[in-house]
Amino acid sequence: MEIKKIKNNGLSSDEILTYLDSELILVRLNAILAVVRLDLKNEEIILCLSSIAKRISKESQVFGLWNNGHFAFAALKLLNTKTSINKYEELLSNLNDTTKFDIERLINQWSEIM
Repeated sequence: MEIKKIKNNGLSSDEILTYLDSELILVRLNAILAVVRLDLKNEEIILCLSSIAKRISKESQVFGLWNNGHFAFAALKLLNTKTSINKYEELLSNLNDTTKFDIERLINQWSEIM
């Protein structure tokens, strides 16, 4: 039910924030996708995406080799605000080259996934 509501764009920014904290990985994935689709750029959203991105090594795979951490990194870059790009670059600097490559590949394939 939650995924359908998220996909139909019938949620407020605050409701999307709630779903970004969901324990259900597919609900969290769809909330991340909705952030980009709806171009939600407020500070709370960016902080929540940053929190997910920080857990990249602990997240379960959700789509191919990617997990919600990969998707959160991609969302930070795609939102393209000064704050989101700063967070993206700060967190990315702590990752190994393979993970950086995987994130870049996801960003390049984003339009195909959406």
